[in-house]
Formats: sequence, structure tokens, C-alpha cells
Amino acid sequence: MKCPPKRVKSSLPNMPFFPHKETLIDFYGMRLRELAPKESAFHINEGKPINDFMRSVASRFPSTKVFDPTPVLCSSKVCEYRENWGVLYKDDDHLSVFGEKRLRPLFEECSAVQRNDVVP
Repeated sequence: MKCPPKRVKSSLPNMPFFPHKETLIDFYGMRLRELAPKESAFHINEGKPINDFMRSVASRFPSTKVFDPTPVLCSSKVCEYRENWGVLYKDDDHLSVFGEKRLRPLFEECSAVQRNDVVP
């Protein structure tokens, strides 16, 4: 019997603030300074040590794949903390329900691959 494939998640872009609070500040017009999104290159560099480690471990186990949410959460230039009024994070490094829903296609893809990989 073939073992089911394993998935490990690489790091999320960390935000240096609390997105819900920042969005409320914007909503009520209380913004005193512009809050710039995080640059994608900064996130990639910041997560490189742990992501490289996870990929090296995964490479030793053929049924293990690294699940990387970066392409869904970041463009080629920036990692946003919200989409219009939908906040992607509930704090600096945990996704909100809205943010988790953005990852749904990745989870569906992983589930489909897993169903195809398992042989009874």
C-alpha cells in the first residue's frame, strides 16, 4: 500500500502590524501615515532559511511536498494585508477567514493530488 502524500506549509508573509486595527483606522478616516504593503522580495528573503530547510527535508521524502501560499498572497512586487475592505490577516502572521478563503484553490489542488496519489 502506498502511503498518502504529506504536505508542509512554507511561511506566510508576516505583517509588522495588526491588519484589523489598521483597516478600522482607514475606515474611520483616522490614518495619520500611509501604511505601505510589504515588499514580496523582503518576504521571500525573510522566509528563506525556514523555507529552504523545509524543502531540503521534503526532498528526502518523495511523498512530501511543500505547500507555498506566497503566490496567492503576494504579487511579484508586494504582499498586501487586505483586499479592498477584506482583511487577509487577523494579526501579524495568522490569516483571517477571508485570507484563508483566498488559499482555497491551493487546498483543493493539494486534495486532488492527494486523492490521485493514494492507492488502496
